[in-house]
Amino acid sequence: MGQRIMGTQTTMEPTIDPRYVQVEGIGYVHYVTAGQGPPLVLLHGLSTSYITWYENISALSEEYTVYVPDLPDHGDTAKPDIAYSLETGDAFIQRFLDALGLDKVVFIGNSIGGLLGWVAARRPVSARRMSSEIRVRTLLRRAPNGN
Repeated sequence: MGQRIMGTQTTMEPTIDPRYVQVEGIGYVHYVTAGQGPPLVLLHGLSTSYITWYENISALSEEYTVYVPDLPDHGDTAKPDIAYSLETGDAFIQRFLDALGLDKVVFIGNSIGGLLGWVAARRPVSARRMSSEIRVRTLLRRAPNGN
C-alpha cells in the first residue's frame, strides 16, 4: 500500500480515529478504529491500553475494520467502581460490541485480552467466533525491529 509521488515511494497510512462510546455498566469507553472490511477487535493486556496494538493497526486495517478499545480502568476509558473478574470482562466485551452494533468479529488479544477474546468468542448464545484468518506474517510485517 503506497503511492509514488515525484519518484519517491510514500506510505499512505490509514487514519486511526479515536472515539468514545457509552457502555452499560462502565460509562464512556475510549477506542480507536481504522480501515474497512470485516470487524477485528484487538484486546490489550493488564496495565496498558490500545497503544499496545498501535504498530499493528495500519497493517491490519488493510483487510479489516480494526477496533481497539481501552479496557475498563485502562487508558482513557472510565474507571468504574466494580469488581473486576473474568465475568465482568466478558460482560464488558459483549456490551462494547453491542454498543457498536458489531456481531461476527475476529478477536486478537494480548495477555488478559487474549483470554477475554477467547471467552467472548466461545459464548454459546453468540454468533461470534474466533477466526484463524489472521496470518502471523500480517502481525509481524510492520514490527518496529523490521522482522
